Amino acid sequence: MSVEFDTPINRILAQQQPKNQFRIDTSLPDISFLRQLSVQGRLRYDRGSGATTITLTPNTGETLFFYGGLFGTDGATASTYTIKNNGLTRVAFVANAATPLIQLNMMDSLVGDGVKTFTITGSAASSSFNVFTWVENTSRIRDVTT
Repeated sequence: MSVEFDTPINRILAQQQPKNQFRIDTSLPDISFLRQLSVQGRLRYDRGSGATTITLTPNTGETLFFYGGLFGTDGATASTYTIKNNGLTRVAFVANAATPLIQLNMMDSLVGDGVKTFTITGSAASSSFNVFTWVENTSRIRDVTT
């Protein structure tokens, strides 16, 4: 099996477009890399508060990448956070008076089909959280049988 990344028409169109318009330069340092994603409109920021769930559903042909978040509580009430990728729990943790603010640095991804979801849930009214993701159009990448 081989993987085809491009088609003849895409190569022709690429010659007429500015270089690296939608390509990610992975040699960039962290902040420059995130800035490039932001300029291209692919960097996402979602906020939740209270006993609520953020549900992210990538479209067909799109891959969602989760790279972190800030999770907190007012300190008086503990809040349990659960992060699930298509129904499978990836991590669960508690913010409480001893650790009222937690910074989570974690990489995960979900290939979208318009149905699968990536969810982040806070359990208490005191929950406050921000999650950071980006999306990639991966519909052009397909398996080609030989």
